Amino acid sequence: MTKEQLKEYSLKVTQSNKSQLVVVTYEIILQYLKEALGAYKEDNREDFFFSCKKAKQFIDNLSSSLDMTYDISSNLSAIYRFCGSSLSNNIVKGTDENIDELIQMLTELKGSFEQLALQDDSKAVLQNDSQVYAGLTYGKGTLNETVVSGNLFQA
Repeated sequence: MTKEQLKEYSLKVTQSNKSQLVVVTYEIILQYLKEALGAYKEDNREDFFFSCKKAKQFIDNLSSSLDMTYDISSNLSAIYRFCGSSLSNNIVKGTDENIDELIQMLTELKGSFEQLALQDDSKAVLQNDSQVYAGLTYGKGTLNETVVSGNLFQA
């Protein structure tokens, strides 16, 4: 994942409520799975293993945050266990087996959570985060991006 993508996801996380945070987590997982496939096709085993491990970490995070008082949580738990187990097998065997199916399944789940997030009007999880302002200025022969975040200033 590029630094720009990491910044984008970090910003999304700071502005998300609980439902939106699940959607962002799915986006991150799907990004890592697509990167794993790309790395596998390019025979880049190091990046393949890294991307599979990161996707599994985020899936484990989703699984551990389930509220088991809801009936659907047991179904989601089974799906997350399957995904985690498949990724563990991929890491051990060094194959891309089932990754396409995982992407399809998680994309459908993401769509469901996107619909749920549209109905959730709760506030962002991170209430004490600072405001972020960004702008572009022209320099001699360059274009500069400036980001002001709370009391921090960086260019």
